[in-house]
Amino acid sequence: ASAAVAGFKGKILTSTSTGGAVASLAEIRNFTLTIDRPEFNATSRDSGENPDYIMGIETWNVAADYLEVSTNAGHRSVADIMIAGTKHKIELYPTGSSSHQAFTGEGFLTNWESGHPNDDAIASNITFIGAGALTRTSTG
Repeated sequence: ASAAVAGFKGKILTSTSTGGAVASLAEIRNFTLTIDRPEFNATSRDSGENPDYIMGIETWNVAADYLEVSTNAGHRSVADIMIAGTKHKIELYPTGSSSHQAFTGEGFLTNWESGHPNDDAIASNITFIGAGALTRTSTG
């Protein structure tokens, strides 16, 4: 049997402020955490025959798709944080449990799209951009 973690267990929690209580976003279909640290070519004549690089500033973002649930506190907070344009807390649990790897940080909601088809569930997608350090914890 595989020891791989099932992707459907992942959770996203968010708050309407940096210090507020977090609420889980229900009905997540998928989410992607992207961490990027660009490299800068620092090759000079002192580098010899080999290229030399220095690392840039880390950036991160989270994109997610979910089915809308009108009674979910996390879903209601998405509209609030998008309209307010304020920084808020974000927590990601790839395995769905805080007893395993988790990522926490603060950021801004930069995109929210909500589709309302006649023949399917309301589906939304959101994008958060990190505004500060992303912290990884691993207890499992």
